[in-house]
Amino acid sequence: LFRLRWAGFLQAALIMLVPSFFMGAAFPVVTRIYTRKNRVSLSVGRIYFFNTLGAVAGSLMAGFVLVPALGSARAIALLAAFNVGAGIFLFSCRANRRFWTGMSVLALVGLSVFAFVMKPSVFARTFNIKEAGSELL
Repeated sequence: LFRLRWAGFLQAALIMLVPSFFMGAAFPVVTRIYTRKNRVSLSVGRIYFFNTLGAVAGSLMAGFVLVPALGSARAIALLAAFNVGAGIFLFSCRANRRFWTGMSVLALVGLSVFAFVMKPSVFARTFNIKEAGSELL
């Protein structure tokens, strides 16, 4: 029994490692792009303000609008598409702007279409949901 739980923990940790890494890297990357040398504290303060505002607005939007309208699986896929598009867009701030802006739009549109055409059972199979009451909405 302990080995089964340990294996389940390891599987969940590996699934969460990559998204957690990239979500945790977002704040330092934005700070590096936006911060000016002569006004570091003002720049970081603004970034932190908008980060907090976005976190509050995003949780309200997800809980009260997206999940009831789309269901959990499609809402997760749509928000993942938005994060990928935003991440690619951030590269456009330092590199070839036209190319990376086009890539971010392409990724956002492509993953959004995938979010709406996918079947919610994809998540059930991926995360091996078998117990009653643990299904996604």
